[in-house]
Amino acid sequence: MKRAICLAFLALAVAAPAGAAVPRTLSWQGVLTDGAGTAVPDGSYEVIFRVYDVPSGGSPLWESVRTVAVGDGIFSVMLGETVPLGPAFDVPCWLGMSIEGGAELAPRTALASVPYALNADAVRGDANVFPGSGRVGIGTVDPGAPLEVCGSPQNGIRYSGTNDFYAGITANTLTAGARPYFGYMRSNSLYAYTSLAPDDAWVLYQAGSGETFVVEGGGDVGIGVRYPRETLEVAGAVIIGDAAGSVAGTIRWTGSDFEGHDGSSWRSLTAEGAALPGGSAGQTLRHDGGGWAANDNLYNDGLRVGIGTTSPGRALHVAGSAIVEDSLLTNHVVLGGPFPFYDGQLFLYGHDTLEGRLLGTSEGGMLELFDEGSDPLCAIQPDADGTGGYFSVARSTSAPGFVVDGNTGGTYDPMVAVYGDGNSAVLDMSETGNASVVFPVNGIGDAEILDEPGVASRAFASGFNMAGGIEPLRARSISVPDAGYVLVLATAEVRVVHTGGVASEATFGVSDDAAGFPANQEASVYVGSSQASTTLYLPVTCHGLFEVSGAGTYTYYLLGDEVSGNLAAWEMQLTLVYLPGSYGLVDATNYTGAAPPVAGAASARAVDTAAERAAAEALARERIEREVASLRAEIEKLKASGGNNR
Repeated sequence: MKRAICLAFLALAVAAPAGAAVPRTLSWQGVLTDGAGTAVPDGSYEVIFRVYDVPSGGSPLWESVRTVAVGDGIFSVMLGETVPLGPAFDVPCWLGMSIEGGAELAPRTALASVPYALNADAVRGDANVFPGSGRVGIGTVDPGAPLEVCGSPQNGIRYSGTNDFYAGITANTLTAGARPYFGYMRSNSLYAYTSLAPDDAWVLYQAGSGETFVVEGGGDVGIGVRYPRETLEVAGAVIIGDAAGSVAGTIRWTGSDFEGHDGSSWRSLTAEGAALPGGSAGQTLRHDGGGWAANDNLYNDGLRVGIGTTSPGRALHVAGSAIVEDSLLTNHVVLGGPFPFYDGQLFLYGHDTLEGRLLGTSEGGMLELFDEGSDPLCAIQPDADGTGGYFSVARSTSAPGFVVDGNTGGTYDPMVAVYGDGNSAVLDMSETGNASVVFPVNGIGDAEILDEPGVASRAFASGFNMAGGIEPLRARSISVPDAGYVLVLATAEVRVVHTGGVASEATFGVSDDAAGFPANQEASVYVGSSQASTTLYLPVTCHGLFEVSGAGTYTYYLLGDEVSGNLAAWEMQLTLVYLPGSYGLVDATNYTGAAPPVAGAASARAVDTAAERAAAEALARERIEREVASLRAEIEKLKASGGNNR
């Protein structure tokens, strides 16, 4: 029988450096003897170590099989090196050992207080717990939060700061969008909390009421309002003054009026107060230097205003005259006054300068406006030629800039003119044709002039023998101002030198591609092989309508394809007509074998595409210049005739 005698038990195998974790190993030493108490022979022995929470029986909390070296019966081992120690050592524990597979030695050895130093990274007392990780409890050993403080004093947590400016407790969120908050609980229920919203607003939340108080990041305060629109916004009434036992001092908005409560009833804050004088309907208040007095000088019954009268006959009625300047006869305002034998005039002055005048004349009413130097700016007046009106805006002190004459020269036709120092534009309905519309020189762009039908054509009196295969016989280009259609017409005389026994055949058509026929072309000339040898002259006519997508120069071709025989093309003519729009459904002719080119994609016998384009563009420029020259002549004629009404 072997037995072990405990010599020493140490909590720490080695000293831990400052800040290091507490070592989780136990140093265990003992003497191993036989049943007679004699030390066992030197050598290695297998020992099973077990830790229990009971002195006998039970199940081990931890177990490790170790081979220990024994010398003079003494052995030493570091428990926890191979199998980490499992017990927390927060309850009484016993150590049991089995030698070389034998029965566990009895009795087990009670672990003394030194091993409990293993619990240093989880300090636990009767009422507090400070684990190495997990939840910390003060006043409780079973905390329900990362830190829980329980106790009866009113001040559960107290922080005494020594900073000269600030001392407090802060809540810091590690996520930018999170809300740091302080909550208020009763009976484990969260009743209220204050938090910082992601927009930096400080918010008080109350259960059942929501966000009842808020201070926005810019300083605006809301009570019952989450996003205040002013420095202070309150949802509901505001009590001002002592409200004990009543609601006196409360101010509210009813939806139509501000009211204040006097302790017994609501009173309007906008109605007439007792300090204001009484009066009759329509009277207004006038301050006489000592106080407010009701009078009839300015009368207002809600529909009409009277000055000097309590019975206004119009929306505004002035009884008497208002005199401006020093002469009653030359500068005066008379509204319902005593001077019916003078033309009524209303003068407008600013900074002692006449700036406007409204007057009545023998021809009708006239309105004139002046600049700061009393020079005329514009006038609205009757037309000097009889009925109608006349409106002018000056561009200088002596020259008109914009004129509208409702009855030009007594013709009862209107005229609108814009006169500049170098350019003028006139719409004169008393004229006809080009003279009725005159614009400044070069005032009309190419697109405006060209947006009308136009033609291009090419004729060729002589001819040439066809070479076989698809070839352009004639080509012509046209420059168009915008999207629309080009009508292509082609004629030719075809000479067929026919040999009996061999068929003579050729195909003709118009196309926007030099190398391909559109689907609806290919007009055929055919002489059968049974026909005797002869020479024939046959007419050929082709046409097609091609759609163009925008402004540019386009080239079109008369194509021929000699299939067999000896054929020649003579007396050819190719005509192009541009049409800006359609008046019905259009089936376009365009060649679909390739995208329609802006200019011819190929050149062949007698076809120079570059020259065609240049010629078409030159003709377009020449026509524009002719029309502009005509406009210049019309403008000069108009300038010579003048344009003033008075």
